[in-house]
Amino acid sequence: MSIREFDSNNPELTFYIPGQPRRNAFGKVICPKCKKADKVYEIEYGDNPITVRNISLSGDTTYSPLYKGKYYQECLVRPAKYYCDRDKVKF
Repeated sequence: MSIREFDSNNPELTFYIPGQPRRNAFGKVICPKCKKADKVYEIEYGDNPITVRNISLSGDTTYSPLYKGKYYQECLVRPAKYYCDRDKVKF
């Protein structure tokens, strides 16, 4: 896309460049919000994501996209690589 006119003499442009995730001494990815690595999962994209059904002793049913240490999501565009279950943040 091209821009022909600017509202001011000094236009402000923002470019989003993917950064490298920070890792701890054990090589696990650190969440940028909570600064912890114990509940950070790699996101796996696909056409049919896996969903796990958990039934508690009281009969409550919950569904989770976490399965075998990965977070499964359906999406054609891959905007994020990791998911923090503690803060519900994708980065």
